[in-house]
Amino acid sequence: MGRFCPRYTFEHEGGAFSAQLAAQFSKSEIFERAVFHLIKGCQLYMCAPNEELFRLDANIFENTIYFRHLDIDPTFNKDYYENILDWHSGKKIVADSVATGKDPWKASFDKLGFTSINLFYDRQNYLVNCENYRDLQRYCLAGISYFGLPMEMKAIEGFENYALCIEHKDAEGLDLEKLRESIFKIAFEAVFGFGAFKEHLIDDKKRASSKAGRPQVRQEAAQAFLKHFAIDDHPPWKEVVIFLSEEEGIKVSDRSIKRGLSQLSSDKTKTK
Repeated sequence: MGRFCPRYTFEHEGGAFSAQLAAQFSKSEIFERAVFHLIKGCQLYMCAPNEELFRLDANIFENTIYFRHLDIDPTFNKDYYENILDWHSGKKIVADSVATGKDPWKASFDKLGFTSINLFYDRQNYLVNCENYRDLQRYCLAGISYFGLPMEMKAIEGFENYALCIEHKDAEGLDLEKLRESIFKIAFEAVFGFGAFKEHLIDDKKRASSKAGRPQVRQEAAQAFLKHFAIDDHPPWKEVVIFLSEEEGIKVSDRSIKRGLSQLSSDKTKTK
């Protein structure tokens, strides 16, 4: 799979393009999407524990939310989200690679796991599963609908723990060579920014521009902070976040509060 990670991407746009690829298209992500592409023309079914089949026409495999985009409520203590959703390991690999003149996508390609969230299925066994959807519904600070969803959870949650499958005749038509071709196609589209991945590259730019409204939220959080605490005398940041959530109804991360305080300080300096 390493050959699908061209070295020249680091030189394009000063390494920014390669860094973007690193955060979206890991080996695991490309492989899974290649499999989905391979079965795209097949009828998908949900098989109940009693082997009763239900036809599924919704695109259950459309993953539109990436881990690195999420800002999770700090009060949510699930280890999986604490370790992955802030994209700490990925950002460090990318930053270290850029600092040493290495291609970040090439450096992270085999090391990082999935880069998008599976909302409606379990990646361990490909059973219908809505656990991630429910978690994000409760703990995603921006709100899960902010990202755009292929369908609502209520359309599928009644079938949880049903196995996702295709017909035997369709499965017989799949082979290793077709999978290789599909992997190459998906990787190629990722690198050159068209086809299946063009939307994601465009969405990234839209999402970045849409965050322009976030400074107002940060400043409101900073003002609420200053209403109760002093910058040099306050409880641990985690307690501050919980306090503001409970007392002021403001749900933001400690990073947002710090950025808001920095912005307020900058604004005061400019007005002097």
